[in-house]
Amino acid sequence: MSRGGKRTIVCSHISSAFSQPTFYTVPPARISRHGQQQQPSMHASQTLLSKIKNGTEGQDSTKNGGRTKSNSAGFSQSLEEHALQASITSLPLLGDMLLRITHSGYVLELTLLDWLDGSPVCWEFSERIVPMPAIALSSADANQQTLVRGIHATASSQGREAFVYVLLEGGTLFRLSFPLTTPFFHDEHWIAKGGWVQEFTLPSTVARPLAVNGCGMHLQGERTIAIPVNSGAYLYIDIDLNDGQLLDKLHYPQHHSILAKMFRTAQEQDNVISTASIDVNGTYMLFSISRDRCLRVWDKQRGNTHTLSLPATPGFDTGTGNPSRDQTRGSSVVRGSSVVPPNTSDANAPPLLPSERHTFLRLFFAANSESISSLSVVVFMPTPLGLTSGSTHSSAGFFALYKFVGSKLQKVWEKEASTRTELCFLRDFIVKQAPESNA
Repeated sequence: MSRGGKRTIVCSHISSAFSQPTFYTVPPARISRHGQQQQPSMHASQTLLSKIKNGTEGQDSTKNGGRTKSNSAGFSQSLEEHALQASITSLPLLGDMLLRITHSGYVLELTLLDWLDGSPVCWEFSERIVPMPAIALSSADANQQTLVRGIHATASSQGREAFVYVLLEGGTLFRLSFPLTTPFFHDEHWIAKGGWVQEFTLPSTVARPLAVNGCGMHLQGERTIAIPVNSGAYLYIDIDLNDGQLLDKLHYPQHHSILAKMFRTAQEQDNVISTASIDVNGTYMLFSISRDRCLRVWDKQRGNTHTLSLPATPGFDTGTGNPSRDQTRGSSVVRGSSVVPPNTSDANAPPLLPSERHTFLRLFFAANSESISSLSVVVFMPTPLGLTSGSTHSSAGFFALYKFVGSKLQKVWEKEASTRTELCFLRDFIVKQAPESNA
């Protein structure tokens, strides 16, 4: 985050408490011709909140003559405004931005943190939002993708637009477009003209609902989206800017057989629970961790290019001579299938990781170069249940650093968490560069 973002993030939260966010409905079927603000409609989750509120008000009015009505109203409002998922991103010309999914998953809130008048803008949808909505800028040159790096670039904003990508659990993808001129996302004249909402439908090969407990979408560049679907598979979507069509390509893990792909066999152990993406010399690489502790590397064109079975406890490296689970599955009755044969190493495998989305991955470049040789992959592996009490690994888990040696990942460092973290769960972590030593 930039220095200005650190300074204004507190001011943003204080100012938002006294300013009413602007609400828009997507698609804009219920917005008036004058662009008036719209409050969210009453969804099923919010109806439950209303019942809680009304019930509390009834009890309060019986006991105290209705004098505590404001307390229950504040309780209901705080639940609605609670963020189910939040992220901070930085883009040229816009600065630091805070994206929050609120109102039980039906509203996306965007706040410009580097602008003093950056009051929140909210878009309300008819279905729940898949985690990790994203924002990108259109390229200055239509033939080149925007490199979403740095902050406050001096490039001209003339003719450029900001794209907000939102994916719904029902399989609908929305792209909201806004001009890169003030007041940005609050431009009522731009909204009144129409055409700022584009709607796409994902192919029928993708199971619904999307990402109920799993990972969300990942935006790569200006118009490419990667979505984990169908038992560990990844759907890559390219939006054709000329005719507004979706170009999709579905990739499966390496061990999936043709039969498993045809019949879409449900394989719970392959479900993705953590993912991260990075641009390596103009080519985006996607990393994912599945419930069976497999780290996979994905490419838009070639699919799953590399798979590494991660150890469950520190001090053991699965990458030194031990076959991965994908290689073991290949020796089953149906060649290349995902059916695990009896009496294999998978029989003693640790229990599957929880199905909820986690932050187990961080990617960064260890040098000024952005080549694959300087790419570092930090992984956190939680201690399996039942191994903490009375064992040598009495902590929440351990961190491991992997680097590419040739075309393969190898572990170069690991560190176990403190013993004070026993029976705890990792929520999030960051990687900071160590200060340079004068020695």
